[in-house]
Amino acid sequence: MNEGRPKYNPLEHLLMLKNTFRDEIPTEMIDSHTPINNFKVRRNWFQSVVATLANLLDDGEITDQATREEVGKFLKYATSEEFKNKPLTGAEDIAWANRIIDLAVQK
Repeated sequence: MNEGRPKYNPLEHLLMLKNTFRDEIPTEMIDSHTPINNFKVRRNWFQSVVATLANLLDDGEITDQATREEVGKFLKYATSEEFKNKPLTGAEDIAWANRIIDLAVQK
């Protein structure tokens, strides 16, 4: 079924999200129809990071307890009503996500 396609690697996926999307906050609103839309401010980017991190925790791929706790704190915030109701994603949110990705990849 997946012949010819490389096996999905969640750690590589996190690195792709971190390294191929932009940290800058654009001056105009970005959506899927914007010609250049690979910005981390988009909620879809955060949803992908959250889903991948949650899978890594659930699958026991992150074994270090301190890292599990830090990832858990981030997931709690990134899925909270506070975050969902923010009018705009801030640079501090992006920086925190980047740090958590780095931690998760290092396990």
